[in-house]
Amino acid sequence: MLDLPSCTSPTATTCLHCENAIPKIYILISIHHELDRLIVSIKNTKYPAVRVRDRKFLFQILDLLSQAIQQFGKTYVQTFIDLNNLKEKMIAIQNLISEEV
Repeated sequence: MLDLPSCTSPTATTCLHCENAIPKIYILISIHHELDRLIVSIKNTKYPAVRVRDRKFLFQILDLLSQAIQQFGKTYVQTFIDLNNLKEKMIAIQNLISEEV
């Protein structure tokens, strides 16, 4: 069950202009873009220090994603982030993020 804020416009026919919707949507879109950016960086860098830095950021963003799933529900988060595709990408870089430097 979602813990939704009280609706400020209960007679509205859409949530498009709701002040409560924008931050939630923006954070999910930002998480999606940041995960993609970090995964590509980890895959393509030839510098171990960059990989270590990006691995740290990746795990922080994954923690935010986990919190978003707990807060908004997996189904809602899936509308912005393909979690199955993300899992495949994480498996693909598993050996790169588990390396010791």
